[in-house]
Amino acid sequence: MYTDYVNKMGNMEHNLQISNITVSVAGKQIITDLSLTVPPGAIVGLMGPNGSGKTSLAYALAGHPRYTIDAGKCSVAGTDITQLPPDQRARAGLLLTFQHPPEVPGVSIRTFFHEAYRALYGTTPWIIIERRLRNSFTFVGLPESFVERKLHEGFSGGEKKRLEAAQLLFFKPQCAIVDELDAGLDVDALIWMRKLFDACRVENPNFSALVITHAPEVMERLQPDHLYIMRAGKIHAQGGPPLLAQVKSAGYEAVL
Repeated sequence: MYTDYVNKMGNMEHNLQISNITVSVAGKQIITDLSLTVPPGAIVGLMGPNGSGKTSLAYALAGHPRYTIDAGKCSVAGTDITQLPPDQRARAGLLLTFQHPPEVPGVSIRTFFHEAYRALYGTTPWIIIERRLRNSFTFVGLPESFVERKLHEGFSGGEKKRLEAAQLLFFKPQCAIVDELDAGLDVDALIWMRKLFDACRVENPNFSALVITHAPEVMERLQPDHLYIMRAGKIHAQGGPPLLAQVKSAGYEAVL
């Protein structure tokens, strides 16, 4: 698997290419000169202790207004997204699943999915979108009646995560940034997550994901093609399965 990743690195048009970016929040620099690559079809892990800047990186890439990319460049499938607004980053093929999805009172799940899909792909018959929505919910184990509920309002942690997972199948992104999708899910669901990524590749063979977590057990279940270790806003190590085994057995301090 790691050999496949190395071979994919020869493809110059990566699904996600981050080159020497510096990120700040309210004038405070939190990420410094960070670079990483997610080739087409790859599952790449980003790990590190809590507070290392992993979620901040995800927000900066998605275009959160509080997170400013002060230097460097980010591209998705060859499109420079560094200064694009969030909706144009999504149209370029980027999707962020949140660690803590916010509640949106008054907006039904059906309305959210339908309107967001049309914003990305243009006018689409209602029945086609509804069929995609139904299939996505079935895969992640959400009842069909769920579409009538308000977005994330009163949801359990597991329900929020399954709804985030459904978006991976539904919106068919080129590259997904998956932030702590395991939070609130049981061990069986971690196995199901790998099947979810495989299903996304059926829809789009070039689908790739940058999976963010601090838990080695999650990465062990997912078996990523490559792994980056982050601390204090910088990448400190990267590699294949031996690096993951080292983190699990000895902890972050031994690796870093």
